Amino acid sequence: MSIVKSRTRLTTFRRIADNGALAPLLIKLMMAVNDLGIADDGLRRWIENPPSEHQDRIQGAKSYFVRLMVAHTFEALKVVYQINTTPDFKKLVDQCDRQTREIFARLASIIGTKEYKTMKRIRNAITFHYETDAIAQAIDRQNDKFSDYPMSVSIGNKTLYWYFEPADRVADSIIVRDAIGLKTYPVVSAEVDAVAVQLQKIGEDLSNFSGYFIPRHVVR
Repeated sequence: MSIVKSRTRLTTFRRIADNGALAPLLIKLMMAVNDLGIADDGLRRWIENPPSEHQDRIQGAKSYFVRLMVAHTFEALKVVYQINTTPDFKKLVDQCDRQTREIFARLASIIGTKEYKTMKRIRNAITFHYETDAIAQAIDRQNDKFSDYPMSVSIGNKTLYWYFEPADRVADSIIVRDAIGLKTYPVVSAEVDAVAVQLQKIGEDLSNFSGYFIPRHVVR
């Protein structure tokens, strides 16, 4: 079992506010790191130790946490874009150590790529919104391929016992077909896991950059 290490320092809202226009961006980065940490932890729990009585929820749970990680990562990358395209803010990054500058450059290089557009698509279609057109198209695809496939519709006395399998299959279809761009229907779990690995790497870069950049401006 690995030993978890952390180092805590203190700040104040006066110190944060002293950063002027940079202050909201610093808070956005803090929010993204906090949210990514919880989403990543939730994903790991469902992968490594899923509840035995909810085996039918494993794929849907993994997909859900991946969608959350996508959305939070996309929001954080918008902050990276703002910093990178604002000369005064970019100068602050240039004043950081080499490792922090390299991490920031990696993050900035993602913006505008196919991967970035994929994150935007997943964020907009099935994470922060339930996009009608994307859902309707996924229903048609599922009906064409699996029209008589039996799916569970369950209710219970706890929220996790309420489960509608068609919704999970539609979400996975959108991730695999619309966002990732695969034209065949593969083993969805493997594809979602692959996306999760990529996101975890980006999340680590976001955390490392934020962990070194933010304290420079909010810790005395």
